[in-house]
Amino acid sequence: MKRKKVIAILLAAALSAGNLSGIGMLSVAAENTQTEQAAEKGNEQTNIALNKTARASRYLEADGKNPARTPELAFDGKGDNTTTEKQNSRWQSSDIQEFREEWLEVDLGNSAKISKVTVKFFAKLYGNFVIETSDSQAEDATWREIGSLNLPSSDEANIVKEVDVTKNGQPVEVSRYLRLRFTSGNDNAASRGIGVYEFEVYGELNEPDKPENPDAVTGNIAKGKRATASGVESGVESCTADLAVDGDKKTDTSRWSAPQMKRGNDENQKQTMQWLELDLGNEVTEITSIDISFYLKVFSIDYVIKTRADKNAEGKTVKTMTTQSSSTVTNPVDSIKDVKALDRYVRFEFNKVNPQAGGNSVSVREIEINGTQVPVPYEPESAKEVLDTVKGLETITADMKEVPLPQVPEGYEIHVVGSEYPQVITDDGEISDYNMYDYESMEIMLEVVNKEDEEDVAKKSFQVAVPKKTQKHTDLFPKVENQNVEPKVIPSIQEWYGYDGEFKLTKNSRIIVKDGANLGADKIAKQFQEDMKEITGMGMGLAIVSGQESDADDILIESAVEDTYTLGDEGYLLQADDDGIHIIGNGYNGCLYGAMTLEQVFYTQKDEFKFPKGIARDFSKYAVRGVMIDIARTPYRMDALEDIVKALAFYKINEVQFHLNDNRHVPGNADRDKYEHWENVEGMFRLESDTFPSLKTTEKKNDYYNEVFGGSPQYTKEEYKNSQNLAMDYGINPISEIDAPGHSLLFTKYVRNHLEEARKAVPEITGNINADKDWELLAMTGEKKDSAFAFMDALFDEYLEEDVFLGDTVNIGADEYWNINNQERPGVQEYIRTMADNVKSYDKKVRMWGSTSQFFTNQEDAKAYNDIEIDFWANSWENAEKRIEQGFKVVNVDSFHLYGNPGRDKRDVVNVEHVFNNWDPTVMTGSKVSKSEPNLLGAKTALWADIADMGVTERDNFERIMRQAAVLSEKTWGGTDETQTFEEYSFKYDRLQQGPGVSLGADVDSETGLVLNYDFANVKDGKVYDASGNGYNGNISDAKIKEEVGTAWLQLNGDTEVQTELRSMDYPYTVQFELRLAKEGNLDGETYIFDGRDGRLSINDKGNLQINRSYFTQDFGYRIPTDKPVKMTIVGTQQVTKLYIDGKLEKTLLRTTNSETDYEHLLSTFVFPLSSIGKGIEGELANLKVYNKALSPEKIKEVSEKKEVTEVNVSQGTAAAGTAQRKGDGNQDVDWKKLRVGWKAIDGDGNALAGKHGTDVSEKDSYFEGAYADSAFAVDMLEEQDISKLVLQWDRAPKSFKIQISEDGNVWKDLQTVDGESVNTITFAEPIHTRYIKMQGVSLNGNNTFKLREFEAYEAVDKTALKEQVKAAEEKCEELGLTFADAKGYDAFMEAYMKAEAMYENALAEQNDVNAAASTLKEALESIQDKPNPKPEADKSKLEELYKECFEAYKEVDYTKDSWNDFLEAMKKADTVLKDENVTQEDVDAAKAALEDAVNRLEKVSEEEDKKDPEQKPDDGKDNNSQNQSEGDGDNSQNQSAGEDKKKDTVKTGDPQSAVWCLGALAAAGMAVVGRKKKRD
Repeated sequence: MKRKKVIAILLAAALSAGNLSGIGMLSVAAENTQTEQAAEKGNEQTNIALNKTARASRYLEADGKNPARTPELAFDGKGDNTTTEKQNSRWQSSDIQEFREEWLEVDLGNSAKISKVTVKFFAKLYGNFVIETSDSQAEDATWREIGSLNLPSSDEANIVKEVDVTKNGQPVEVSRYLRLRFTSGNDNAASRGIGVYEFEVYGELNEPDKPENPDAVTGNIAKGKRATASGVESGVESCTADLAVDGDKKTDTSRWSAPQMKRGNDENQKQTMQWLELDLGNEVTEITSIDISFYLKVFSIDYVIKTRADKNAEGKTVKTMTTQSSSTVTNPVDSIKDVKALDRYVRFEFNKVNPQAGGNSVSVREIEINGTQVPVPYEPESAKEVLDTVKGLETITADMKEVPLPQVPEGYEIHVVGSEYPQVITDDGEISDYNMYDYESMEIMLEVVNKEDEEDVAKKSFQVAVPKKTQKHTDLFPKVENQNVEPKVIPSIQEWYGYDGEFKLTKNSRIIVKDGANLGADKIAKQFQEDMKEITGMGMGLAIVSGQESDADDILIESAVEDTYTLGDEGYLLQADDDGIHIIGNGYNGCLYGAMTLEQVFYTQKDEFKFPKGIARDFSKYAVRGVMIDIARTPYRMDALEDIVKALAFYKINEVQFHLNDNRHVPGNADRDKYEHWENVEGMFRLESDTFPSLKTTEKKNDYYNEVFGGSPQYTKEEYKNSQNLAMDYGINPISEIDAPGHSLLFTKYVRNHLEEARKAVPEITGNINADKDWELLAMTGEKKDSAFAFMDALFDEYLEEDVFLGDTVNIGADEYWNINNQERPGVQEYIRTMADNVKSYDKKVRMWGSTSQFFTNQEDAKAYNDIEIDFWANSWENAEKRIEQGFKVVNVDSFHLYGNPGRDKRDVVNVEHVFNNWDPTVMTGSKVSKSEPNLLGAKTALWADIADMGVTERDNFERIMRQAAVLSEKTWGGTDETQTFEEYSFKYDRLQQGPGVSLGADVDSETGLVLNYDFANVKDGKVYDASGNGYNGNISDAKIKEEVGTAWLQLNGDTEVQTELRSMDYPYTVQFELRLAKEGNLDGETYIFDGRDGRLSINDKGNLQINRSYFTQDFGYRIPTDKPVKMTIVGTQQVTKLYIDGKLEKTLLRTTNSETDYEHLLSTFVFPLSSIGKGIEGELANLKVYNKALSPEKIKEVSEKKEVTEVNVSQGTAAAGTAQRKGDGNQDVDWKKLRVGWKAIDGDGNALAGKHGTDVSEKDSYFEGAYADSAFAVDMLEEQDISKLVLQWDRAPKSFKIQISEDGNVWKDLQTVDGESVNTITFAEPIHTRYIKMQGVSLNGNNTFKLREFEAYEAVDKTALKEQVKAAEEKCEELGLTFADAKGYDAFMEAYMKAEAMYENALAEQNDVNAAASTLKEALESIQDKPNPKPEADKSKLEELYKECFEAYKEVDYTKDSWNDFLEAMKKADTVLKDENVTQEDVDAAKAALEDAVNRLEKVSEEEDKKDPEQKPDDGKDNNSQNQSEGDGDNSQNQSAGEDKKKDTVKTGDPQSAVWCLGALAAAGMAVVGRKKKRD
């Protein structure tokens, strides 16, 4: 390789300017340069010791309060007694009481002429000293005295002493090294040590001898030269050889630390030699000294120095050094004077390290070779060598646009290739002009490339600081006194600048769309509109308009072509100010994520919807934030998958991988080669195949599963494509995975059992495709291999050719090929290459599970596959660090941190607290990866289903998927502030849960804790009235009611059925009802009490009560008696399902151990079905109540005994935060840290009535476990409550704890300290008004953890006033002969009475609900007439006919504004009358007349008016009807052009809306209920 040669001086100067002075062309130490010498010459009063290198006999090391008092601090010019900082700037030998001789030495760098020495002492730490000089630092060096001073003991402090060292008035000549040697201490001081603020030497340094050769340079020739070594000590890999010649002798981390040489302290043990070699570039002559500075006590006691001119020649020994071992000598310097010349290569061979040192290997701070050399042009040998010379980068200023890069030698180029924060410094080195924060230490990666050898590449990370730019853009970042705090969302916002004030959503708010980049922003607006309908409850939702300017209450979504704010494809800028909210994104996902941030903030609010004014610049640190779902081994219905996709998008997840095939795991190695061993083992593949029609998931024999649940999902191609399209609409890349050649049992069994079908489709399949050793594996050798390849090729081709796999990436599996041997490895490698090339031919990227460590005996061979992305999951199968070095792109799916596997205790769910505290995507077991590594794509959490047969359902998995996805997004997005605690994060998640638009796991909207109340006395016209106040009335077929002793029984004849508009009740819940079975007719197969798509509560052919869920049937073991009423209570939590009979616990369905094969004790959650009630039963049903909490055994008993419930637990099911672990904790991959978490202490699965909490009554891990004495458990009750009592149930109580409360969840106030008992009941004399409560641990009993089974916070409820009103209402009903079926015109009164009665019986009624019900009933009683005048039912048919005619016949654009508004007012009135069941005929006639009059007064728009100002048409989306809307799609989008202005006369509350509004209101009256979580502020 040719190199352009230049003269040494020019090249050295150029390299120095480019921050490459360390290469060593001019390696003279800075303190010896002629420039400094010239500055000092002639100034006799110059302190020539200032900032020079120093040593001392010893120094006082740092402790917990004070810094180390190192010798160089006596030469920094800063020490005195004026401030604490300056007092700390001193050398101090010790603080012992007995004096020992001490010395303080300075290296002047050259000989000098000096006239005086000044010593500034600290406190009283002084004594007699002599001043000595020497030309060597060696132990046997000769020191010459040039002065002394006696300082007797004294109480004087901080004295300053000058010593005149002149002789006959002339400066004295001293050698390079000068020291103070102290021979006594001060007896009056607190200790006998010596303390020196400053040691100053005044004089003039001598000029060094000029070399004979004018091109020669003199000084430390070794500095910056190329250094290599035998290795680096494990654990301190950063202490590399080049640091031994970097010129830094002070910094502890700037040293070379050799690999291990010894074990322990045996003086006679044989040690391992380690070496360090320097390439000086040329010979060195006139050497004055070779100085080797060792680190602490790990110095060498036996080493040799060798030199040679040729790299390949044998070295000749020029010096052998031996010394004594020592336990006291520290930081010694060997100064070798008798070596006068060296050849180009110098090798230091360290044979022994000080055996009395604690460390086991030599560590060298610095090697200095002081001599003369004629430099030669520098020719680097590799890109790595060039990059190693770059020690740091130029400081980045606010005006810089690009990272300032150092110069590199000709033939090489350097550039930025990676960044820790790609939107602060991009991956190609551009610096954002809009970062709001100072990034004081962020990482970027530089790459050096050899332009003549593309394989010669080196990468290295550097820390840089990037200043904020807010001062440059005062229009965006004005000065604000009281800035709003950052909104609390997941993932946390990267950058936030708060204004003051709030944005408020109103009925007039609109969604404005400006899609300048043509990204499909209108689709985002429509999704946002639908979600906001649910969140806000605004019937028609927010209008969508295009291209207009926004008002103060509008939300503008804009896609921009230019990336002005350095947002990237997924970042967004969100500005909330006096002009409304403005979201700007440069990519589809950026616009979407801005909307999602708004949704999260609004979702946690009710009644008023606000957003703090301010500006967010938000972006993800990593490109992949993924979730892998094993949809093979757990059946997911398509609507469940779509719900999961929506919920994941809520947390800005951008990748979902569908694991499409697998089989049940069979442990052990015996008989795996026999088909009979596998014949009944279930295999799964979830897609229909036209190529192989019989390739289907193994069927299950379960009637409920097959007939109601939907059977084993086998998605059609169209269904699967639709689900992927939905994912992409929500910014999620859908990755399809077909896993082979492992996990392939279904494939091998299919070919065996359907060989002719397979052969017909693919003639190359000639026979079985299983590996001879194992039916779970495809064959990778012999003829079978060819058939296996042909089968898999055809399978992939089918879905790729038909464009069924829509994502940009396909995963080919390659996971866990068991017990691979050398004969199989080439076949597996060929399989990976073949499948990858096939997928790539369809313009898809390829990904596989990381298994190359198993598949390649020579790991270097794997590099040929680096076009495939790797999902790293286990260091036993993959070396992530190695793959990244080889150019693979890697996604972190580390099983030790990111795997969930429900039912497998150690893997049930990720350790969320540990991930939040200690993990980020660079944390991969067995690997160290830079934060700026561009080949690290991001991270993905996986939810497997290895043991789904242990009772795991899609709902169980959803619970875990969401917890895993949320914390992964939080840490991969990377916006977590260092001050954010796990407690704060936990509260955020529990408030958000799965977000809007999701039915899976959603609660039913309810005014109170009572969701449904069917008293069958309240039946009319085949409809049972819901007395809960929620309006969930039921339709009864063949409704017959029997009254019996105050109870109304619904007669069930086998055909009778109650149908509700509710699908299911998600846990936690309590369902209570009374049932009386007939003697005959209920044992002819299963009889369904409650039925639906999510579950079934039935009576089996034994007469026992059982539940069906997915493909699991579980028997309570309770036989229901016949012809006898039974009060049944079903309690469901996230852990268990419990059955109470007549108020007593009968049976708990639950898992009792960690067994993976105990099918008698399954995971037993049950989503309670409510769509169909009673069908097929012979008997009677009464008093159905459904609560949205799990009632405690005490409350169930009270209700059963018809006692008045006087307190309610208001903490259950709210938001919990258990801080059990600490930052920095290891050992995270254990079951209890994952299973015993905060939310389980408020799940309702507490002690039984007798105080038991064993596995016969409660789930084995249904409690929170705190690992430390100061572990804590906190609850956010989501609103302020008046707490009268706390109950803490312990499995193991702490010794003591505090009860604390908070107004904001940040600042906590102590209430009291409590000693732990088995149950702590804490009653407050006066109710505590608070929203947040905490149990703060104080002390433990021994070394045990504490275990909190259940935390209950009770509000006292006084129902006295309500009881009085209910009694008065009962009397009034008796007096007037009123019933629900015959209200005799008193419908309003009867409704108030029924609601009040239900509220009185409501076991979860809170005081404000009780007061409201009592007040409403009182008003109804006071307004009742003694003699009712029943009104005949009004005839609305003519009004209804006119209303429909008007809606269809008249269009807003045809009429003047005023006449149209009058018409809308009349339409609104007509709509109200039509919906009013109690309206009179007079009201109907009046409404009809008013509407007819409004029609007659409609005034057509004149042609002139129409032409005059088209921009004044009412099409701004605020208060005008859009005729462009598609009827029935629920979309209020209006397609305005960008040139149309928004009208300013916006609709006020109560103004008439459009006819569309009227139709929407009618539709809303009968629309199905959409669930959503109630966990909102």
